[in-house]
This record gives sequence, structure tokens and C-alpha cells, in this order.
Amino acid sequence: CCLIRGSAEGNRVPVYAIDLWTAGTSKRGTHFRQLLPNELSAGSKFHQPEVLEVFNRRMAVWDTSQIVRPVMGASVDVAVGFDQSIGLLFIDAEHTYEACRQDFEAWSPKMAIGGIIALHDYKAAGACGVMRYVDEISTASKRWQRGKIVGSLVLLQPR
Repeated sequence: CCLIRGSAEGNRVPVYAIDLWTAGTSKRGTHFRQLLPNELSAGSKFHQPEVLEVFNRRMAVWDTSQIVRPVMGASVDVAVGFDQSIGLLFIDAEHTYEACRQDFEAWSPKMAIGGIIALHDYKAAGACGVMRYVDEISTASKRWQRGKIVGSLVLLQPR
């Protein structure tokens, strides 16, 4: 909702919301995966239909300018065909090191010059994979450095 508001008050750029919603599952917030067609009838342990309903209700209230572009799918899969330049990327997904690395590697090449990546749950309990990957990439990368940390949100910004 904050990204929608900021875009509406600024340059009105689209905000892409990528999620598995009713087509995915996870185990306690990890091991996200897209359900196979034959699994969809079994339901989803994590992304229940109510989650999509809540999203749609919030969009009706907050997205009056129709800035949000919802995309149902796995983050890394969606990144493959995504051809827009990104000024601000917000990643709040699986908290494992490997999943964080995959999201970063899939999306960071699409960043505009000067673009910033915000990752959620940097200091949250049980999200040590996020912290480990961010600390590693900000040390090893010639392009990215760790910026501000606010609560459990951390910024990766250009060097």
C-alpha cells in the first residue's frame, strides 16, 4: 500500500505485485513452490484463497489509480520474462539463503541505474538466510553495498 501511495504521488510508475497466491504452497514460510495443476484442487497450505481476497480488497481501497499489476507466479519464473527497468525492488519472500540468492540473481540485472533493492526480514528471527546473503553480496559485489537498516528492512544500493 505504501508503494502504491508513493507511486501515485510521484511518477505513477506501475507497481508489480508478484505472488503465488492460490497457485502456491510453502512450509511455514519456506520452500515456496508453485503447485502443479493436479495439486490445485487439494488447496494451498500457505496461500489460501482468503489471501488473494484480502489483496483484492486492499487494492480496491488503495489502488484507485490502478497502478498495481498483479502477477501470479513464482518470483524467479516471472523474472525470466520481465523486461521492465526497475527503480525500486522490494523482496519479501522465502527466507532461506538459497531462495534469497535466487531472487537477487533473477531480479538485480533488471535494476535501473541508481535503483535500490529493499529486502524484508533482514533481522527477523528465523530469517538468517536473508541476513547471510545480504551481508555476503554487499561484501563481495562491486555494484551493491548494504545501506540503511530500518527495523527488519535492509537496503542494497549502488556503490
